[in-house]
Amino acid sequence: MAAKEKAEFLATSFNERNRDMNLEVAIRLSDEVYQQRKSAFYRSTIAAMLLLILVFVLVALLTRKFQVVFEACAALLRPLT
Repeated sequence: MAAKEKAEFLATSFNERNRDMNLEVAIRLSDEVYQQRKSAFYRSTIAAMLLLILVFVLVALLTRKFQVVFEACAALLRPLT
């Protein structure tokens, strides 16, 4: 009887440790995925802003209204500073 209880205890203990390790791995992986998505979001946001600024500069060059376009660029960049 004692051997059976000991075997059950060891199996339960092993399962709990295995579950804890699986949870730690899942938490670590979810944190890595979050960091990757966050950095991808920042990269895409910066790329979009640079593209928009490029469009503003091209419009300024084509229309020769530099002051208006550069003020728009400054207004766009104001939240970043």
